[in-house]
Amino acid sequence: MTHEQEEAFDLGDRVAVLNDGRLEQVGAADELYERPASLFVATFVGRANVVRGGGATARALGAHDGEVLVVRPERLRFADAGLPGTVRERRYTGAAAFYQVETERGERLEVLAGPEAARVGDRVYLEPAGVLTFPEERA
Repeated sequence: MTHEQEEAFDLGDRVAVLNDGRLEQVGAADELYERPASLFVATFVGRANVVRGGGATARALGAHDGEVLVVRPERLRFADAGLPGTVRERRYTGAAAFYQVETERGERLEVLAGPEAARVGDRVYLEPAGVLTFPEERA
């Protein structure tokens, strides 16, 4: 048993995620990350942008009313068109960088891209390359 995600992924072929003593999901690390059974698992295992349905940002990313949308930073792409925003922060990590993009509605989304993909202050457009949706009531 461990509370460290990376250690759990390294040690076990199958990983169990518990939430307040309740079993949320059991599976291989890639299954938990790519196909989480709940919003809790999606946000517990790895980085995740969470957007509630009903707003302009959620609709631009593909969510509907009553849904919670989760998109991983590596699943958001800088594009020629899409959800508009402004780069507010850039955290260099070597081969990549994490960008904090503020949408026109004031929501912050994290994007993982190449270290030279954008600069602080740049106007950018985001396009999702894969999203997870969960019903609002299960969130």
